[in-house]
Amino acid sequence: SGGWIGYSPWTTHKEFIAADVVRQLFPWRDLAMEIFKSGQIPLWNPYAFSGYPLLANFQSAVFYPLNILFFIFESKIAWIIYILLQPILAFIFMYIFVRSLSLSRYAALFCGVLFGFTGYFAVWFELGVVGHSGLWLPLALFGITNYFKSNSSKFLLLSSIALSCSIFAGHTQTTAYVVLTTFLYYIFCIISSTTNYVKSIKIFISRSWVFLLPLGITAIQILPSLELLQLSARNVPESLEIFHRFQLPYSHILTIFAPDFFGNPAVGNLWKGNYGEFMGYFGIVALVFSFIGFLCQRKNKLVYFFLILAGFSMLFALPTPFSDVLVNLHVPVLDTSSPARILFIFQFSFIILSGFGIDSYLVKKQIPWKSIFLLVVIYMSIWTFTIVSPLIPQTASLVQFFHVTKRNLLIPTFVLAITLIFIYFGSKNKKYKIIIFFCFIILSSFEYQYFMYKFSPFSPLKYFFPEHPLISYLQNKTPPHRIYGYDIARIETNLLTQWRLFSPEGYDALYIKRYGELLNASNSEKLNKGLMRSDTLLQESMPINDSNAKRVLMDIMDIRYIVYKDELAPTIWSPQEWNFPSDRFSLIYQEYKWKVYENKNAIPKATVFYDFIVEKESKKIIETLFKKDFPYSSKLILEETLDNILPNKNEPTTSAKIILYKPNEIKIETDTKTDGFLFLSDNYYPGWSAYVDNMPARIYRANYTFKAIPIKAGRHSVYLNYIPQSFTNGALISMLSLIITSFILLKTNKKTKE
Repeated sequence: SGGWIGYSPWTTHKEFIAADVVRQLFPWRDLAMEIFKSGQIPLWNPYAFSGYPLLANFQSAVFYPLNILFFIFESKIAWIIYILLQPILAFIFMYIFVRSLSLSRYAALFCGVLFGFTGYFAVWFELGVVGHSGLWLPLALFGITNYFKSNSSKFLLLSSIALSCSIFAGHTQTTAYVVLTTFLYYIFCIISSTTNYVKSIKIFISRSWVFLLPLGITAIQILPSLELLQLSARNVPESLEIFHRFQLPYSHILTIFAPDFFGNPAVGNLWKGNYGEFMGYFGIVALVFSFIGFLCQRKNKLVYFFLILAGFSMLFALPTPFSDVLVNLHVPVLDTSSPARILFIFQFSFIILSGFGIDSYLVKKQIPWKSIFLLVVIYMSIWTFTIVSPLIPQTASLVQFFHVTKRNLLIPTFVLAITLIFIYFGSKNKKYKIIIFFCFIILSSFEYQYFMYKFSPFSPLKYFFPEHPLISYLQNKTPPHRIYGYDIARIETNLLTQWRLFSPEGYDALYIKRYGELLNASNSEKLNKGLMRSDTLLQESMPINDSNAKRVLMDIMDIRYIVYKDELAPTIWSPQEWNFPSDRFSLIYQEYKWKVYENKNAIPKATVFYDFIVEKESKKIIETLFKKDFPYSSKLILEETLDNILPNKNEPTTSAKIILYKPNEIKIETDTKTDGFLFLSDNYYPGWSAYVDNMPARIYRANYTFKAIPIKAGRHSVYLNYIPQSFTNGALISMLSLIITSFILLKTNKKTKE
């Protein structure tokens, strides 16, 4: 606000999700594609969390097939196309699935439009990974359906490929729902195809590869992610608290009937709950026809399947024993995520039911007025409650919010009324039913576009990571020193990744737990297991008030450049030594409100230490490192005893020269008089290998979470590269799975020709 000349602070942000696109998803994808283009695999991100896995964080979606867009277009244009493809692909896949259910083209067209803009996709639209993970569901079901129609394995192969794409798309929770729904549908199709119990078992076992093959194809992604999950802070107590916080409140069932019943964060009048997590809306026109579909085709097994699926999805979303079982059984992914997101399957199921409703209305010419009457009663009840609530003591305190609710009930009620009028008119003038059907399409499009445009942010391309003199200055400084912002100049976590600048902080659902523990100790100077679920931050304080722990961390992590915003915008050189003590900082840049200080005590990222102590207990390592009398600038804390190198208290540290610093590889030159340790203030993590003069060398963990490599006296070339075993094993499994996929495809084509 006011610091970026020419850019209004009110032009780029109106959604509720804390700008995850600019803090996570786009920078990760852009970095990954840049690394790919350089001829390497995007395995490591050196720009956040003092280095941590990039591929393994899953949401980077490194191997998603549609990443080909980034090789065709400039990254920002590619991202826009990638986002806009969501409703298009969702429409296509839903259309062909509904057609495979023997429903009409009208039903398929209707369901395709509904699925492309359903509430779950709409509120997560700008993230990309959520929609792209979910849109493959109807294609997977299409493959299952057509296999049981034709007995051709190529359709099962199509389902496997669809599930693989969902996994690669980058949102584990949505993918889990996709896989689970596909599995349940597969079981349903087996049971429906034969009454022979033995035959059902044989089909299930012999075709189970449809679910095993995607796991093999995506092993190159899954195995590194599982490794990071084990070493992450994902299962901290906050995750359990988040699970219970995001169980769907019973009151928010009302969002099915009016999406903005509790307000909308985009216009600043949300007065209850979490808008995105608790969104049950999938369309008012769709709701009407889903009721018609169920009541008109109650004898259809498919109708019952999707109705039961929707029912159980709602039970798992609400604070019920069904939902709690996910935590009690420690179901991976789902036990630490928002349970309300299973509303995706609820919405999907009702959209399918609405397809049956359209066919009942257009083809079978059935109109169950009871269902329509029921919906009218529901809306009348909602309006009655909203109007009379001020007279009820229990709800009188909410009267200040109900003017928002009343206003936001108008459009859903209007859409319902127009829908009922069209239905009635069509029942009296059957020759106009097709015209009226397209009126339903237009009406659905109207309500979806109003809903999406009101909530989703749209802004000019120039606001998408714009250039700025401050950023340009920092980029021109010699990397790979780290950067930190004080007070209102605090740089949001991960933003520096996009500018290829280095930050000690980070924001990710999967980060290295040990690193989080170290930074968290900057507050208490003690080991504290109560970590944040996604953020790793230094203590918030002004320089003059920094704790000893924060000072130590800033020095040993080579946080060399400090950003500060001076609201007075002085026109003369103003170091503000009362705030930035001269023994720690020196002002090196000042323009308008922005200042950059240099941390005089920052230890170079690559430094040779000669003195060390050995401490194996985590708690004592933290306590020792942050003792005021501990000489952290000249002494390391290692966790293992070494026989061939002895501490040398008399030898001061010497800096090493970084020759090459890339995401997956580092080259450093050292020149020392005695034996010592090359300390690198990047995270210690499985998969990093070191070579001293082309000979393998062991990497030790130093100062709780960083790297240290023993070196002998003299001049040496030290090379480090990151190729984790989890990746090589996954790549091998994926390669074998693709060979199996090719074999199945060739065999299927051969049978087709015969």
